[in-house]
Amino acid sequence: MSVLGTVALSAVISTTITVVINNVIVPGVERIVERIRKPRRTALDQAEEGGS
Repeated sequence: MSVLGTVALSAVISTTITVVINNVIVPGVERIVERIRKPRRTALDQAEEGGS
């Protein structure tokens, strides 16, 4: 029973970790990436306008 219990616990923990990663970490990383890319895009647009 103890082996089955530890296996069940590890399965529950792993699924919870994956759910937390998918729901919390992934959106947070996407937001950070968007914040980083937006200024670069505007700077590139300004450079293109100045060059042309």
